[in-house]
Amino acid sequence: MNAEITKPATKNHGDSTKNADPTEEQARARKGKMISIWFFVGCLLTAYGVLVLNAGLSDTGGGGREIAMANLHVQIWWGIGLLVIGLGYVARFRPRR
Repeated sequence: MNAEITKPATKNHGDSTKNADPTEEQARARKGKMISIWFFVGCLLTAYGVLVLNAGLSDTGGGGREIAMANLHVQIWWGIGLLVIGLGYVARFRPRR
């Protein structure tokens, strides 16, 4: 009652993809086609940066009321910051062929 369990011998001709698990092959094939979520985050940050920068540049002064520290032009700085960060993400995580 001492039976040994042996694995069937597989022939390996130097090509690891032939004997690889089918799920591993599918994962490798999909990995080349997948787009990182960070690319889309970069696209959104870029779009928001353009919108905020445009709003900051077209600001007419607040409709006659005094705004504290208006001379800092916060919308312009936030727009530039979002634009730079978004373009950085887009450049870093862009899909490659």
